[in-house]
Amino acid sequence: MSKAVIYKWEDPSTLQHHCGVCERPLHHPAARTSCFGTHGEPCRRFHQGMFMPGRSHQCLACGTADETHHRRHCEIAEALRGIYESCGFYISLIPPHPEAPLSKYPRLYCQDNENIPFAATQGSTKLTKRERKAIKKMAKVTSRVRVITTPEIEYLGSVLHLPDVNGDNSYAPSSVEEFEEIERNLRYNANVYTNGMARKVIKGIAHLRDIDVDFNVDTTRIFGVLRITELVQRTTKNGGLGLCGKELRLFEDAVATLNKSVVEDLVLLKREEIETRMRRAGYLRYVKRESFNILIERHKEIDWKTAEKIVQNGNHNQQKQRGYNQHNNTNPTDTNKASAEVIVYDTDPSRPNKVAPPNWTGNKGKITVADEELKSAHGVHVQDNDEKPTAEQATITAKKAKKAKRNNVLKARKVQNEMKAAESAGIYREREERTQMKPVEKP
Repeated sequence: MSKAVIYKWEDPSTLQHHCGVCERPLHHPAARTSCFGTHGEPCRRFHQGMFMPGRSHQCLACGTADETHHRRHCEIAEALRGIYESCGFYISLIPPHPEAPLSKYPRLYCQDNENIPFAATQGSTKLTKRERKAIKKMAKVTSRVRVITTPEIEYLGSVLHLPDVNGDNSYAPSSVEEFEEIERNLRYNANVYTNGMARKVIKGIAHLRDIDVDFNVDTTRIFGVLRITELVQRTTKNGGLGLCGKELRLFEDAVATLNKSVVEDLVLLKREEIETRMRRAGYLRYVKRESFNILIERHKEIDWKTAEKIVQNGNHNQQKQRGYNQHNNTNPTDTNKASAEVIVYDTDPSRPNKVAPPNWTGNKGKITVADEELKSAHGVHVQDNDEKPTAEQATITAKKAKKAKRNNVLKARKVQNEMKAAESAGIYREREERTQMKPVEKP
């Protein structure tokens, strides 16, 4: 393949801007070493554009893609709930018992009138109290507004897209033409699947990498987790759902529509993944490897998608416990034993044999294990002599100092304004007194 058709990440006019730190044009050759990765970074999908470090989550293209993906999941969730309700199951999309079949869940109504105990037929006797309760419950449930919650959408996303732990991200198309051919074959693959063509025909056209996607395996897994397979099996004559005629045709159409929506979501996600690989490869061809390593190291601590700090609770607690034991030269069991024996403090001055609590303002290096635990229970932080404030604590301290300084400036300005107002009022009063004075007549 010639060099002219290779995808170039640096082609768009977005790199005509200047660096936000050193004001060097981003298309300058020296910017690849000094600016890319150090002064600026791309978004997580490597769209053509640079952001200040920690602000790449503000990418408009990434936000639009995430919003579109979320909207597709909402539509799939609404279609799935419609299928459930058409079969008489008013349940959450998140199963409380994943292994339990749908037959274990209660149905609020049946399709055949023979099985409806509260069906009021002509010539029927007066309804019993239980039947009136059942009618009221059904009316309340059917009139309730159906809302798709965020946990349900997140659960549906986890079912549709499994985490690709061992995915091969090394391959990427090197040109736009190759990417378009991949997408064309991928969509043809999905179209052949939805039309019911044999799998061997699909393998004949899938001659590129990442095209041979077995939609049959994916949809079978998804429909099995979402209980659609069980509902389809129960639509038979002895299945128990009692669907027939028009209701059965509507159910089959709803399942076919859900199948197309799921396949379309898988195709679009695969297309986006391959497109991201192509842009990532173009970015790596343009910049230095050190610039990319800076990005990787930075986003080990900061989430590339949300710009939030990644907190590893397990490692943090383990390091804290290790330093705690080294400082006191005790085992965790000894620490618990010592604290159980020593923490008996009494603050009532009327009792003669009381043990006074420790002085928190004393020498911090001599505070015992029990004192430290008691102080932690009271919400007071114990800082060792060798402990340094974290970056978050330093930021909070700086913000407090800045706020105090601003308040002092505002108070000083307020005093100055009051003095000026008082001075102006005095001058105005003196001027009025002069104008009101009558001239003295000469004798």
